[in-house]
Amino acid sequence: MKEKAAAATLGDVDDGTVHDEKSLDTISSFERKEDKPIYNEIMDKLINVLKPRKIELIDVSRESDESHFTLTIVVDAFSDLTPEKRDQIIHLVLGDTLENIQAIDINVFSPDKI
Repeated sequence: MKEKAAAATLGDVDDGTVHDEKSLDTISSFERKEDKPIYNEIMDKLINVLKPRKIELIDVSRESDESHFTLTIVVDAFSDLTPEKRDQIIHLVLGDTLENIQAIDINVFSPDKI
């Protein structure tokens, strides 16, 4: 899959939000959360493979077990893909990590849809 240039770097990092509308660089890092290995693994995989413009991952688990997440991600390469294909790609990228969680609510966008 060809990757287009994306726009964003670390901006707000509260609750996993990583965005900066003024930047022209891809997101290449994030603020790791201590005692949140699944969060860190998901962010690592998505950022390294998809080079998003924006990514927000929130642990919505009732307990501190990292079992439920909400993901919002904006990726240039998703511009010509159906929502189903976008979700499939997210699942492929996350792979075995999904076996460690119970649910992830995925909101995937291309830059022209935000």
